[in-house]
Amino acid sequence: MHGLKDDGSPAPTWPTKICGPNLVEVLNAAGFYQKKEWVGLTYQEIFEIENGVPDNVISDRDWTVYFAKAIEAKLKEKNGG
Repeated sequence: MHGLKDDGSPAPTWPTKICGPNLVEVLNAAGFYQKKEWVGLTYQEIFEIENGVPDNVISDRDWTVYFAKAIEAKLKEKNGG
């Protein structure tokens, strides 16, 4: 940032290589900030999870909770979480 502050005093100057328009690239290169692309599930993976729900679940609600937790676990696995 160059120029003057609102009160007329000199504004600080920042090194453009660190705080300029390439800040994200600098942080990525240093390993501090890396935007990862979200990885979803394929239909095949969803069907495999669905088929993995045990037959002995008692109610539709139990089945839904089991299925949701299995989906959550698979997404965490695929997205490094």
